[in-house]
Amino acid sequence: DTVVYKSNLYTLNNLPVSEQVYPAVTPPSNGTYSSGNTLTFTITYASAVTVNTANGTPRLILSALGAGTIGTGNKAYATYQSGSGTTALTFSYTIQGSDSAPTSGLSMSSYIDLNGGTISGGSTCFTAPSLTGVLIAATYYRTVTIDHTKVGSIGSTNQTNFPVLFAGTYSYLATTGHGGMVTSASGYDITFTSDAAGTTLLPFERESWNATTGASVFWVQVPTVSHTADTVIYLHYGNSGITTDQANKNGTWDSNYKAVWHLDETTAGTQYDSTSNSNTLTDAHSSGQGQTTTAKFGGADLVNSTSDVWNAANSASLMPSSFTFQAWIYAANFNGSGSGDTLMYKSVSASPWLAYQLYLDSGHHLCLTWTNTSQSQPSTCGTTALSKNTWYSILGTFNGSSLRVYLNGTYNNGSASTTGTMYVTNPSSMEIGTGNSSVNPDAYFDEIRLSNTVRSDDWINTEYNNESSPDKATYGASGFYTVGAQTSR
Repeated sequence: DTVVYKSNLYTLNNLPVSEQVYPAVTPPSNGTYSSGNTLTFTITYASAVTVNTANGTPRLILSALGAGTIGTGNKAYATYQSGSGTTALTFSYTIQGSDSAPTSGLSMSSYIDLNGGTISGGSTCFTAPSLTGVLIAATYYRTVTIDHTKVGSIGSTNQTNFPVLFAGTYSYLATTGHGGMVTSASGYDITFTSDAAGTTLLPFERESWNATTGASVFWVQVPTVSHTADTVIYLHYGNSGITTDQANKNGTWDSNYKAVWHLDETTAGTQYDSTSNSNTLTDAHSSGQGQTTTAKFGGADLVNSTSDVWNAANSASLMPSSFTFQAWIYAANFNGSGSGDTLMYKSVSASPWLAYQLYLDSGHHLCLTWTNTSQSQPSTCGTTALSKNTWYSILGTFNGSSLRVYLNGTYNNGSASTTGTMYVTNPSSMEIGTGNSSVNPDAYFDEIRLSNTVRSDDWINTEYNNESSPDKATYGASGFYTVGAQTSR
């Protein structure tokens, strides 16, 4: 059959391109998709069209580019779903477990395969969009289930915006070149979310990660850690589409944290603060001590002899009116005699030289002192003597009127101090190591933190339970969390 169109002859199904009105195609957003995800396409016309599926369902033809494959024989179909009688037709394809397009994305044929169906009122041809950014790669997740019996066991409270330590050696968190599932050479595809779909990212910090072994130290801020029911978060990895760092170091630590030093930097001269306060520690070691492989987790630092010291320049954030001051320490030797051993303190550059201080007395008990405006120095000491060659969690709190010290997550002693405000005349640096007594132990320090609030007994105990025994696979019943089986999606 032929028609006369503007005095020219054309076959009915071969009108000039200039006379056709192609519909617009809205493809899926660029990103990496995995098994079970749906790719949705919308074809929009200038006027309403009618779809008849009595004899078949129209579809779009997809193929994978590069080394990928999709569907059967690298051909898959996004089938018609809805829209007949309107200007917008919707087509979709659900990704199968065998599909892959990890590097070059997809291509799409530039016409609708009617497949026995019909579309009346509009063209079945269009300009195919670029789908090179629509990637398909297998991704994996595991549940991380926090044991509620290890949470808030002293005062029966939930913990809010709590930084959970995720630490251990997990072979599947090595890179693919070393037998694991991680695709990023920097570990960027290791993430933590509150949902299995991986859409709600939790703030987390990557303290350390080993691409060869999968040894990992991450801190993850969990909105609520319940003391009555197990809390579940999700560990994700293996997404080749993630090529940039997803970590949020500053956001991992709530606004009450004024300094968090992991002491894991291997570069001489600096230890960086993980909070937004940027209270960097400067290496002032005269005897060349520093980074060590002896650590509670990640890295640590050795302070040795009477002259080693790390210091942070004075800042208002280091002079809170109430505080929680804490660290992990491992003493190889005690050097103090009658004066004991200084651990860490906030100094002032005039007598009596300190604002607050954690130290060991001559009997190796943990002590906390502070200086008030009358320059008296109330103090309190714990009842348990520390031993050499043992890791301890040490912590002191001051609420404006009383001092308390904690050892391994438990209140160890405290006494009422004189009233007053902190002595802040001529504030100077924060010192880790040599202090007011000029004597310090040969000790490894890890995870030094300062908060401008008094952390609750439940918070302190939960923190210790987590940090002393993270994974039940390693620590058994005392472990804080259990990692579930691998699930692909």
